[in-house]
Amino acid sequence: MTIEERDLPLLISLQENPLAPASKLAQAVNLSVPTVINRLELLREDKVYYKVSADLLLDTLELEIVDILIEIESLDKLTYFEQKICYKHPYTLFRIRCFGNFFGLYTQFRIPIKSKEWLVEFLEYLKKNKTIQDFTIINVLKDSKPIYTTTNLANWEPNLMRWNFNWENWFSKLDTNNATRLKSKKENSLLNKIDNLDIALLQELTISARRKNTEIMESLKLDKNIVGLPQKISRKLQFLTKKAIAQFRVSLQWETFEIFNSFLMSCDCEKKTSYKLQNHLSNNPIPFESTFKLTEKGFLWYVRCPASHFSNISEIIWRLCKKVDFFYLDYKSAIYYGLWKGAFDHSNHNWSIDLMKKEKVLEE
Repeated sequence: MTIEERDLPLLISLQENPLAPASKLAQAVNLSVPTVINRLELLREDKVYYKVSADLLLDTLELEIVDILIEIESLDKLTYFEQKICYKHPYTLFRIRCFGNFFGLYTQFRIPIKSKEWLVEFLEYLKKNKTIQDFTIINVLKDSKPIYTTTNLANWEPNLMRWNFNWENWFSKLDTNNATRLKSKKENSLLNKIDNLDIALLQELTISARRKNTEIMESLKLDKNIVGLPQKISRKLQFLTKKAIAQFRVSLQWETFEIFNSFLMSCDCEKKTSYKLQNHLSNNPIPFESTFKLTEKGFLWYVRCPASHFSNISEIIWRLCKKVDFFYLDYKSAIYYGLWKGAFDHSNHNWSIDLMKKEKVLEE
């Protein structure tokens, strides 16, 4: 589908407030409510945007993200890992095929805090049995703030089918930023305050958040006719949105906006350089989806942008870094996984570690 220029303000407004009711979006873009409802439905059907999902405040749930590069020698083994391991592991967050220093997968697991050894043991087992050739866990600095940027449709020129962004101007402002590391804010745990229903609701929000409460209840097979249950669900959703959700993200259909490429760069550089870049992305975000994390040797940067813009990024990386492991990512193979309610041990108000054992993941 070719995006109509009249839809851009609506999509931009949706990005700014992903859960806003149609009445509020209509007011923002000066359209009638029925028109907004109709346009959003058409855009969703044509997959210009296909869902709104929640990113979790991990500290509150005692979870952490582990980034892993997995080297796999054949397409058959790669497919097996995608369809069996990623699908069945209780804490898979994201996977995408990668090509570069080696062929394989870039994966993220959202695991219980202090359970990394179980993940390493499992991957070592897969390596020993030659399911995978090797794996590298990216040593992300734990107390550093990840920087997330989102696709800013204000920079999209639909008539010319191109993105308007001057990388050289953006890069020229790098040295105006502090060389002080941004640290993540520590949040208090909620695990003793939430129950199975809360986790089930979080599961639904990480899968698709822009739904009516009744639709979420139907997905969970809850009877909306039970006296007081709809009100209880509404209160819980308000509480979770305030206490357990970092942000709501609008997923776009990238082909519509001429974005066919994703890139991953694991870079070695001086600390002050990586700190400045962290601050720069925070203060002056690029108009493309990206994730930037500080590592022990420099930084890890995942960027989704048009191929024509990557020449600018590569030049910037060349100027800043001593060494780069570069990967081209196959966007068509990208899969996000919602939180799985079955991994929560409601009796002890914590996450089940036993489910990470190889016997559990590999059982038929």
